[in-house]
Amino acid sequence: MLNSPATKKKRRSPVRREDIVDAAAKLFSEGGYDGTSVRTIAGEVGLSVASIFHHVASKEELLEAVIQRGIELGMADIDAALKGKTTPLGRLRALVHAHIHLVNGDRRHIHRVWTVEWLKLSESARARLEMRSAEYRDIIQDTMRLLFDNEHIFAEPGLSGHLLMPALNWTRTWIHSPPDKCDRELVDSICAAFLNLPVDEFRKRLNSVEGCASGMTP
Repeated sequence: MLNSPATKKKRRSPVRREDIVDAAAKLFSEGGYDGTSVRTIAGEVGLSVASIFHHVASKEELLEAVIQRGIELGMADIDAALKGKTTPLGRLRALVHAHIHLVNGDRRHIHRVWTVEWLKLSESARARLEMRSAEYRDIIQDTMRLLFDNEHIFAEPGLSGHLLMPALNWTRTWIHSPPDKCDRELVDSICAAFLNLPVDEFRKRLNSVEGCASGMTP
């Protein structure tokens, strides 16, 4: 029968804008923004160059969409990680844990585009993204101020945040195991190094303050 499932030609699902953004994120990460053409992105999702412009106005709009996705995913991860964390050390550990996953997890290519290609955006595009990006930085700085006010760090909080976050971003150059395989040891070691403490001492202080915050005996 002409209309039987065996003889029907399999129909391809329509390409969505999200599919194009996903493809652009991976290709920009691998080949750089300047080294990736719209034709290459179109070919990755099975569209012609003309067809892709029905979904996006320009290559720069694609870059903005990729970075916006990175910011939104990062904010969602940070918000979830910090939920219920009220102590400075608990918030520090949660922040480091979330950022390590953002930089080295299965969405690491999106974060790489965000950090490497930011200046390729126009001033107007950066301005549109800056407010949400500033929220991310504010969370980091609030955590640094809590650490400073509670005498866990003694350097100026703004400077401390500017030192910690780029260091976490560069973990992508030396972490070779999936984050879920080395989470506890890695995150605790980074927190301890940042606070200039032995790892065991960091864990002892963390457990003590977390226990007190939850009403348990340390």
